[in-house]
Amino acid sequence: GAEPRGDPGEATGDDGDELEARIRELDVPGSGTKLDRRLAATVTVVRHLEGVGEADTEELKELLDDDSVGYADVGSYWANFVRGADVLKELPEVETPSKGGKTYFYTGR
Repeated sequence: GAEPRGDPGEATGDDGDELEARIRELDVPGSGTKLDRRLAATVTVVRHLEGVGEADTEELKELLDDDSVGYADVGSYWANFVRGADVLKELPEVETPSKGGKTYFYTGR
């Protein structure tokens, strides 16, 4: 089932905008629609991590579609935006894998 969006009673309420704004403030590559898609994809990944606590790279990539990440495909988005620009590493609530690791953790703030 789909989750209700924007209900102020929900813990994840409407802070997707706040999260997106924080990601936008990082030194992230892109502009316009491409950047918007990259940000939305990243919010999706962080929200999923928040819900499950931890997930590996493959699980997180499966949340995304090639045509909605602002790159040619999900692999390219992951390599350039997530890894290349260290976007998830810059967020205090996400713990990224150590070298050679594949598991991301949600640690809260």
